[in-house]
Amino acid sequence: MIRPLRRLRSHAPTRFAVVLWCFVNLLSDLVTVLIGRGPPLLMFAISIPVFAAGVAATLFLNRLRVALARKPAIQYWPAMLLLLVGCSIAIAFVDIMGTRWGALSLYTPWRAWALDLSLSRILTVALIYFWVFSFAMALLWAGSVSDMARYNAAKAAAMETAALRAEATALRFQLNPHFLFNTLNSIASTIVDGPRQDAENMVIRLASFLRASLAADPARTVILDEEAAAMEAYLDIEKVRFGERMIVEIDIGRDVEDALVPHFILQPLVENAVKHGVARTSAPVALRLSASRDQDRLILRVTNRAATDDQATIPAAARTLPKLASTGLGLDNVRQRLALSYNDALLKTVAFPGGFTAEIDLPFSTVANMADPDGQQLLHAAE
Repeated sequence: MIRPLRRLRSHAPTRFAVVLWCFVNLLSDLVTVLIGRGPPLLMFAISIPVFAAGVAATLFLNRLRVALARKPAIQYWPAMLLLLVGCSIAIAFVDIMGTRWGALSLYTPWRAWALDLSLSRILTVALIYFWVFSFAMALLWAGSVSDMARYNAAKAAAMETAALRAEATALRFQLNPHFLFNTLNSIASTIVDGPRQDAENMVIRLASFLRASLAADPARTVILDEEAAAMEAYLDIEKVRFGERMIVEIDIGRDVEDALVPHFILQPLVENAVKHGVARTSAPVALRLSASRDQDRLILRVTNRAATDDQATIPAAARTLPKLASTGLGLDNVRQRLALSYNDALLKTVAFPGGFTAEIDLPFSTVANMADPDGQQLLHAAE
């Protein structure tokens, strides 16, 4: 968008000068023909030198105007006034001499007025051209201000988009150290307490998961089906550690599986559910990831709850939940990413006896309705 505006600023003065002097010469020729002073074709031929000189002088004045714009007003205005007066006198000379040559060489009826070189005639013609040049400079100045405003607006928009993308990227990559820290702790626990094969499986799955995570564009969105698959891969890693203690349920309806969501937006919620739900008890915990559509809204839920409602069947040691430290990084990260991508997306959390739910409410959209008119994807559109 910025480059076309640059081309517009460079070519607009030429187009403007040509149109302006076409209008000036046509108006002058029309008036001359209407008062019966000369034939149309002859008037057109005589006006060609004035047209060429007028266009050249207008472009010359505009270049000097741009160059002088950096000067203080006390230097700018006197210099522009002198330039306008000088160009007006020069074009008046071209006009009067061209008409004089036409009267002597081509059309003798013009001699009565064309040979008049009185000071009053010269000043009158020069004053007309002075107003023409002043009008031209005023319009070119207004056009340059408008173009610069649009250019600056486009540049600001591009910079804002780049800043938002950089911020989204930074937020996305905050997840990797956080997730990696927790997973390495899980691997360390498995090495100490579990079979060696389980630890090896966790390392292999972690490597595969991180490869897919790092290869993706952090600022883009993906279809929900792809996001759910990534979360399932993450949960496979944790299931090696927790085994039958973690019961995973994924419920993504066909009507929402092609909906767009920010890439890895569910990962910190799933990670929190594992850390604060499954890891805090030795009893079975059901971790459920679901998605549904409510008119034009997409509702994503991550819920962890005790696998049984009969608390009496759970050993006392299992019901004693050790307090785990939490930095709140995951939930804050999700809120910030939603704020960057949408104007009306929300993250709600609800604690209830035996469990916890994190719910994301965001606009429902698909790839088909997220492209702009030029086919370019928006910042939070799938790429």
